[in-house]
Amino acid sequence: MKKGLLAVPLVVLAACSNQQIYDSVQRNRLHNCEKYSGPQYRDCLQQYDQSYADYQRQRRELLREEE
Repeated sequence: MKKGLLAVPLVVLAACSNQQIYDSVQRNRLHNCEKYSGPQYRDCLQQYDQSYADYQRQRRELLREEE
Protein backbone atom coordinates (compact mmCIF):
# COMPACT_ATOMS: atom_id res chain seq x y z
CA MET A 1 0.00 0.00 0.00
CA LYS A 2 2.76 2.45 0.92
CA LYS A 3 4.61 1.77 -2.33
CA GLY A 4 1.48 2.64 -4.31
CA LEU A 5 1.11 5.93 -2.45
CA LEU A 6 4.72 6.80 -3.21
CA ALA A 7 4.31 6.06 -6.90
CA VAL A 8 1.47 8.56 -7.40
CA PRO A 9 3.53 11.68 -6.61
CA LEU A 10 6.37 10.39 -8.79
CA VAL A 11 4.03 10.00 -11.76
CA VAL A 12 2.61 13.48 -11.20
CA LEU A 13 6.12 14.90 -10.86
CA ALA A 14 7.23 13.20 -14.07
CA ALA A 15 4.22 14.60 -15.94
CA CYS A 16 4.99 18.11 -14.72
CA SER A 17 8.61 17.74 -15.71
CA ASN A 18 7.68 16.50 -19.18
CA GLN A 19 5.36 19.45 -19.71
CA GLN A 20 8.00 21.86 -18.45
CA ILE A 21 10.52 20.40 -20.90
CA TYR A 22 8.00 20.60 -23.73
CA ASP A 23 7.15 24.21 -22.88
CA SER A 24 10.81 25.14 -22.71
CA VAL A 25 11.56 23.58 -26.10
CA GLN A 26 8.52 25.29 -27.62
CA ARG A 27 9.60 28.68 -26.24
CA ASN A 28 13.06 28.16 -27.71
CA ARG A 29 11.63 27.22 -31.11
CA LEU A 30 9.29 30.22 -31.08
CA HIS A 31 12.19 32.46 -30.11
CA ASN A 32 14.12 31.16 -33.12
CA CYS A 33 11.22 32.25 -35.35
CA GLU A 34 12.19 35.85 -34.62
CA LYS A 35 14.96 35.66 -37.22
CA TYR A 36 12.29 35.55 -39.93
CA SER A 37 9.91 38.26 -41.08
CA GLY A 38 6.58 38.47 -42.87
CA PRO A 39 5.08 35.21 -44.14
CA GLN A 40 8.11 33.16 -43.05
CA TYR A 41 7.68 34.42 -39.48
CA ARG A 42 3.96 33.53 -39.45
CA ASP A 43 4.67 30.10 -40.95
CA CYS A 44 7.33 29.45 -38.34
CA LEU A 45 4.99 30.43 -35.50
CA GLN A 46 2.21 28.22 -36.85
CA GLN A 47 4.57 25.28 -37.15
CA TYR A 48 5.23 25.34 -33.41
CA ASP A 49 1.79 26.43 -32.20
CA GLN A 50 0.72 23.23 -30.44
CA SER A 51 -0.35 22.93 -26.83
CA TYR A 52 1.10 20.24 -24.59
CA ALA A 53 -2.34 18.58 -24.38
CA ASP A 54 -2.54 18.40 -28.19
CA TYR A 55 1.00 17.05 -28.33
CA GLN A 56 0.13 14.34 -25.78
CA ARG A 57 -3.03 13.37 -27.68
CA GLN A 58 -1.15 13.14 -30.99
CA ARG A 59 1.66 11.16 -29.36
CA ARG A 60 -0.78 8.62 -27.86
CA GLU A 61 -2.46 8.17 -31.26
CA LEU A 62 0.88 7.55 -32.96
CA LEU A 63 1.94 5.05 -30.29
CA ARG A 64 -1.36 3.16 -30.72
CA GLU A 65 -0.77 2.96 -34.48
CA GLU A 66 2.60 1.32 -33.92
CA GLU A 67 1.10 -1.53 -31.88
